[in-house]
Amino acid sequence: TRINRVELRGASYPFTESGLAEAIERLKRPRPSGLLRINEELTDLLLLGTAVEQTVDGVTRAFQVKFVDWADPGANVFHACAEFDVEREHTTEARRPDIVLFVNGIPFAVIECKGPSIGVEQAVSQNIRNQQDGEIATLFRTVQLLIATNKNHVRYGTVGTAAPFWSKWTELEDRETDMLAAANTPLDADQ
Repeated sequence: TRINRVELRGASYPFTESGLAEAIERLKRPRPSGLLRINEELTDLLLLGTAVEQTVDGVTRAFQVKFVDWADPGANVFHACAEFDVEREHTTEARRPDIVLFVNGIPFAVIECKGPSIGVEQAVSQNIRNQQDGEIATLFRTVQLLIATNKNHVRYGTVGTAAPFWSKWTELEDRETDMLAAANTPLDADQ
């Protein structure tokens, strides 16, 4: 409700609980296609939102529900969960991705972390395995970023990315003079 309001005739109203529940149900409803296609469809919903009928002040029409406030990132709620238990399909066993990042309660990133003596390829493999049927594919329906890491290496991909196509995470090296200048620059009072 925090990022969603009905704007009508210069006034602002809250969405009804049933309207918000209908929007959330559109994210959760079963889809017959494979995980990659489901992820594409749900990414569209996350980016664009969905129209939900509301009656406000005697006027019934469709109003847009946002799942993420892209214009004002600070309006969203962010969570990180370590060792996130997810029940495997058709069983009571669970898998535990090392870290799952959520935006407004929606899983956006899954991170697998390995120790320094274990190759980052094992973390990639674990992320790929977890997307398979019979595993925890439902977690990945809305996930936008997958990360595999050990102490020295980081690779990243998206849902459906085959192991050879996971990209190497690289960062630009910061020059020491630039870092010192940034650290010693006072912030404006307005910031």
